[in-house]
Amino acid sequence: MRVTGLVVKACEPEGDQILPLVSNLTTSSSVSSATVASVIVAVVEGRGLARGEIGIASIDLRCPELILSQFPDTGTYAKVVTKLHILTPLEILMPDTASDKGKGTKLFGLITENFRNVAFTAVQRKYFNERKGLEYIQQLCAPEFSTVLMEVQAKYYCLAAAAALLKYFEFIQNSVYAPKSLKVSFRGSEQTAMIDSTSAKNLELVLNNRDPRSDHTLLGVLNYTKTPGGSRRLRSNVLEPLLDTDTINTRLDSVQELLQDEELFFGLKGAIARFLDIDQLLSVLVQLAEAKIMHVINLKHTLELVAPLKAVLKNCQTPLLKAYCSSLEDNRFDIILEQIKTVINDDTSYTKGSLNMRTQKCYAVRPNINEFLDIARRAYTEIVDDIAVRPEFTDTLAIKQGRHPILERISGQQPISNSSYISEGSNFILITGPNMSGKSTYLKQVALCQVMAQIGSFVPAEYASFRIADQIFTRIGVDDDFETNSSTFMVEMKEISYIIHNASDRSLIIIDELGRGTSAEEGIGICHAVCEFLLNFRAFTLFATHFLELCQLEALYPNVENHHMGVTLTRSASSNAEKEKQQSDPEALKHRAVYHLATRLLQAARNSRLDPDSLRIYLKGLKKRYQAELRAAEGPVPTNTED
Repeated sequence: MRVTGLVVKACEPEGDQILPLVSNLTTSSSVSSATVASVIVAVVEGRGLARGEIGIASIDLRCPELILSQFPDTGTYAKVVTKLHILTPLEILMPDTASDKGKGTKLFGLITENFRNVAFTAVQRKYFNERKGLEYIQQLCAPEFSTVLMEVQAKYYCLAAAAALLKYFEFIQNSVYAPKSLKVSFRGSEQTAMIDSTSAKNLELVLNNRDPRSDHTLLGVLNYTKTPGGSRRLRSNVLEPLLDTDTINTRLDSVQELLQDEELFFGLKGAIARFLDIDQLLSVLVQLAEAKIMHVINLKHTLELVAPLKAVLKNCQTPLLKAYCSSLEDNRFDIILEQIKTVINDDTSYTKGSLNMRTQKCYAVRPNINEFLDIARRAYTEIVDDIAVRPEFTDTLAIKQGRHPILERISGQQPISNSSYISEGSNFILITGPNMSGKSTYLKQVALCQVMAQIGSFVPAEYASFRIADQIFTRIGVDDDFETNSSTFMVEMKEISYIIHNASDRSLIIIDELGRGTSAEEGIGICHAVCEFLLNFRAFTLFATHFLELCQLEALYPNVENHHMGVTLTRSASSNAEKEKQQSDPEALKHRAVYHLATRLLQAARNSRLDPDSLRIYLKGLKKRYQAELRAAEGPVPTNTED
């Protein structure tokens, strides 16, 4: 460990990894690169009574943006670890009093254990100064983002982290940002859903478990972005889905307009594809150093694309796309371009390497010129609607004929679709079925569709309605963990303990085959105890198990439903169809019918926007459904036969 004035090097990354200087980061050949980790993060924890309050500040070397976060965390520090997994840092800064040089706090131990290949730097505690951090932000924050000062004035720990981070950039990275040039944003943990790193791995959100280089992930399915910045933003959204329904619907409105207007869609696609990595370009230009001529040419190229992009967006109807168009009206774009043209020749332009532009033959002909082509376009729009549907946001999770988005992409045949329905009246679903019947696939399908809906994406289903989930937990497929010397059973217990201590009434919980790491008797007991504990919450829970004894919970709790994954055997034995079947005993069905009627009436009273006549029809339908459920519970009426 060596002391160099400002910092004490606490831990070096494995291999010969060298931290690049910001001023030398961007070259003409790397402006559009978005694959290398380049985020530096400062983390600090409160002391004394404030222990557990975490402040985080981060800067991406490719993007002139300072991101601040502050939130309370539990003794497991799950939120901190999750946040760092999302940021994928190149280097982590912490106070020297928290590192091995000091007391070696629990937080430092957990972070070093989870990020073995990341460089750790211990910074002297005096540089974590909240007053100095606020001064830095007041000096560097661009006027367009000055409202962040109101948010962070009382966030002492994220300000302290910002002070240490910016001081590190100044002295160690030899890099200083120009005044009023930095985008500063505050992102609290209450603004996005939390998906812990284990759940992200289980669901294969951004990394394929079998082949890390494979794009058979949810991000790979969704990633048709045209710029590195768009790809980074999509990755962040997949790992941190939104919680605000209005923001999600604003995104969905924009997606729907793009689907309905093919001229706008392909025009915008073509305009965006010509942009460079703007974030990285700005990161170089806002620094107090001599800019290379190539960077100026790249900036000229970008500014010349503003007018075509504005022309594409000028007739948009949705608020989000209108806001983007309005932001392009800023006359400073023209002023900067004119200043550049005073020293750069007009015919100087950025030229990419050999790039074969794909011709959009289907939309090369204008509408109303060829009636057969117009019919084909309408058919195309209908097919798009059949492939995916715009989700709604209510108090229930309802998916009609939903499909697994990753499996649908990689499978050679159309995967079997399944429907799902979870409400406050039946919020705990027990799923049984033989091996290879599709239980795990079904569980992942529900969770992935939930994530897609909350990032503002259409969902692969005929109909989809979701309740906003503040956290998504999964416990799927566990093996021994040799790195931590943990058996399968220990890993299972750690994961289920984390879920129990962090779940809330608005969570989505996915549990698959709990208790397989121990004997059947102990497994049944553990599963029964976990189920009864989770039944105290209103969280939507899907619990797959081989322990048929758990099905008796349906008779004890009216909000439990038993679902069974049936298997259809064909003569060729080449395919097994996955379909859900429900199995229940008559007495439990009667109780559930009453309970469901009550909860549906309450939901109608709370959320209904129907006019009186429509509401009357809806209530009659509820009555008929209730009577049908009662008749189904009673079973077929026996008939008297004469001998």
